Amino acid sequence: MAEVEAAVTFRVEYADVDAQGRVYYGNYTRYFDRARFAFWAACGLGPEEIRRVEDETVLAEVETRYHAPAGFYDELRAVARLTAAGRSSLHFAYRVMRQADGLLLVEGRTVLVYIDPASGRSRPLPTSLRDRLPSVPVPPPVPSRLA
Repeated sequence: MAEVEAAVTFRVEYADVDAQGRVYYGNYTRYFDRARFAFWAACGLGPEEIRRVEDETVLAEVETRYHAPAGFYDELRAVARLTAAGRSSLHFAYRVMRQADGLLLVEGRTVLVYIDPASGRSRPLPTSLRDRLPSVPVPPPVPSRLA
């Protein structure tokens, strides 16, 4: 499968902004999720399959870089792209832009790990999922920076 980049467009809700009228920083992770759900759909997964994948993965890493604020009722576009897939890990890159002018507001990345829900331990990505993913490199091994 060729590279897949998926996007979703939506308006900032009033509940998403803080007292300064800006999107609260933690909400961008939710926007990353929205874009990732669009990615799964672009790979051909249906709602039940998306739910299963999301239920059987845990967020192991998240990194966010903020460039500019968004406010109430701004129309945003969140984009997700799979950048690497390991034995049990999925590495995503994200961008969130303001739709009106294309201004990059936030970029980030996440690492999801596929787990056995009963034990909570990592397990290999199912072949049925791996076969639907675009071709991406295996992530390089990195020592934990959380010592």
